[in-house]
Amino acid sequence: MTKAEYRRAYSDARRSLIRLSLEAGRKIRVEYARVFSVVARAVRGSPGRTFAEDRARSAFPRKELHDFIREIALEARAPCRRY
Repeated sequence: MTKAEYRRAYSDARRSLIRLSLEAGRKIRVEYARVFSVVARAVRGSPGRTFAEDRARSAFPRKELHDFIREIALEARAPCRRY
């Protein structure tokens, strides 16, 4: 690999990494908003309009959110392995 080819490949890798990172961040923010809207609905639906901590905790899908973030991170990282 020549020096010019290396620089081009390095530049391409950096550009794609930035793009993938921004896309992954956007997907994660959207998912957080969706999850917290479910929690907010659970809190609003509490009997007597009182805050029920147990109800909010049970409405929070931790495993689902963890799996989603893990999947997005691995998806964003996969194209970088070719360099």
